[in-house]
Amino acid sequence: MAKQMTFKQEHYTAVADFISVSFERDLSDFSNVFKTMNDSYLEKFKQAIELAKNSVSATELKMKQKEATKKLYETSKELSDIVLLLKKYAKRANVDVSMLQETVNQLKARNVETPIKTLRDALPYLTSVSNKLEDMPENFLDKILPLVTSLENLNTEQNKLMNEGKKISNERKPIYKNLYKYISEIAEAGKIIYKDSYKKSEYTISKILARVQSKQVNVKDKV
Repeated sequence: MAKQMTFKQEHYTAVADFISVSFERDLSDFSNVFKTMNDSYLEKFKQAIELAKNSVSATELKMKQKEATKKLYETSKELSDIVLLLKKYAKRANVDVSMLQETVNQLKARNVETPIKTLRDALPYLTSVSNKLEDMPENFLDKILPLVTSLENLNTEQNKLMNEGKKISNERKPIYKNLYKYISEIAEAGKIIYKDSYKKSEYTISKILARVQSKQVNVKDKV
């Protein structure tokens, strides 16, 4: 059994562009050996390429996810530092803040849901004992709620972006699966038709990928 070809989805359209040029040039040879690989097949292949190219890209979404994650980590760190100080003030004043015991570790572990609830629930109590926390600067507790709210919003945004990413991935899957089918069929047929010809390399995915990647490197060098 022939080994199934595998390559990254990000290369599908580039590989398809390369192989479509050879396929269109050699269409009569293909039609003579494989009757269904005709003008209609070529047109459907071109449509599959365009559909893949015009499908929603996940690149912009990934950048948004990266930025949201960065802000989430920064806010978690800032809030973690405040809670650490708060625990120090409470310890020096012999005030019970045991409800915050795991909050710092959870924030460091990027598990923000539990700290958000814990801090919201604890704020009325912390405010009521604030006069006992003699080392604590004025308005120190006022920093907590805005950060908790920000963390909550960032967490919601990140979850929303993750769901959008799954949606885009699911929508793109059948489109790219269809394009892959055309690429694999043409590549397999081409290697049979041109098994003793120099043209075989034009239908060998590994060689096409090398050309694609070489072209991408050359473009980067010129930028």
